[in-house]
Amino acid sequence: MSRNGLFFSYIFYLLLMIRTPALMGQDLNSYNMLQLNLNKALELATKNYPAIKARESDKQGALRNVKSAQSEFLPALMLQDQYSYASANGLVGTFYPNEGYALPTSGGVRGDNIYNGSFGSYTTLAVNWPVFAFGKIRSNVNLAKAEKNQANAEYENQIFQQQVKVIDTYLLLLTYEKLVTVQQENLKRAQILQRTIAAAANSGMRPGVDSSFANAEVSRTKILLLQSRSNERSARIDLGELIGSENDSIVIDSMIFYSHTPVLLDSANIILENNPLLRVYQSRVDVGSKKALSVMKSYFPSLRVLAAGIGRGSGISNTTDYYSQNLWTGVQYKTYNYLVGVSFLWNIMDYPRIRNASQREASFATAKQYEYDEQKLKIKRELENANIQLTLSKEQVKEAPIQLTAARNAFSQVQSRYQSGLSTLPEVAQNFFILNRAEVDLTVAYNNVWRALLLKAAATGDLSLFTNEVK
Repeated sequence: MSRNGLFFSYIFYLLLMIRTPALMGQDLNSYNMLQLNLNKALELATKNYPAIKARESDKQGALRNVKSAQSEFLPALMLQDQYSYASANGLVGTFYPNEGYALPTSGGVRGDNIYNGSFGSYTTLAVNWPVFAFGKIRSNVNLAKAEKNQANAEYENQIFQQQVKVIDTYLLLLTYEKLVTVQQENLKRAQILQRTIAAAANSGMRPGVDSSFANAEVSRTKILLLQSRSNERSARIDLGELIGSENDSIVIDSMIFYSHTPVLLDSANIILENNPLLRVYQSRVDVGSKKALSVMKSYFPSLRVLAAGIGRGSGISNTTDYYSQNLWTGVQYKTYNYLVGVSFLWNIMDYPRIRNASQREASFATAKQYEYDEQKLKIKRELENANIQLTLSKEQVKEAPIQLTAARNAFSQVQSRYQSGLSTLPEVAQNFFILNRAEVDLTVAYNNVWRALLLKAAATGDLSLFTNEVK
């Protein structure tokens, strides 16, 4: 092999050794990167975001509440078995049981108090079945179903609002990525211009102040690039949070957002009531109405079928005053009873309290209706604004490429004129700024048209208006 061949082989080997660690590091970094398109981002957000999981748990709880309310139709079957050690003194007379907290007597009236105690037992199996409750149980079930519908609406709205945020942040990140590229190209132009002006100033063809001006322009473009990178980084972190991922090394796909614009859709057939947020407000109205009715129904009585079987044991003789303190003698059953009947219990004087409570809930429901009406007005305004923004942004997309082409031509011409001494540096700087602004405007114009479509989809409550355009 010739000496030149050995030399170039050596250089190639050095370059390979230098690039290998960098490539290895790149592979490791890319291994930890999360690559996303829009559909994947929406899927991750729906699956991972904590607020959505919370609403899903609320939905499951509301479903259990419905089953619990429906179980009120079932009869109560109560089994009680007790063993005691007590005395058996009694007096003639009636007393109020103090809501069940009074200690009942267990024996008849005797001349002397006998404080000796004995063992006893008491077992009962009772059925209490509300066969007719004047609609109380059914109204409670309907209230539970309305609360379940509200929980479902809250869950669906949480998913919808989260997906809107994800799409919006995705579009912002795409824009910031594009703006970083724009500012990088802008910096390259500034550095080329800086070198050209520095060479002219060093040769005496241009004053030194031009070189200082060019240096300042390079610094300004670097600042713009740093700001763009900062915005990009923040949007990337925001997107990671919205999809419920702790990995902020996200790489997104630009898809068709810079090669295609959505079509204008007619809003005549849009039904605003399908908006998930409006469904939430409507569900709150329904819950309030059902709650007012349920409270009013609670005033009515219940007709219950009762049945019970009772066994009782005692260490006290039922014919003499003989006391036995033997455990087995006291707990074995000596008497048996049964009961079959109906019960009708009604607190008639509870009507004023129940009526006021029902009217209170009805007032709350009316307030929820007004809140629904207010939200509907806001959504109508948002839809109208979205249609206006969508129309204007599509016109901007048509004009932005024309502006960019003209700005590029103007900058090329003024740069040539400056190098020939026919133009001043302020004119170059002005056209330099106009070109950068035209590049930024083109990026923003594409972003605006997609965000306007997203605003319309958010107002109508139908994200397919947006996602169908992306497919």
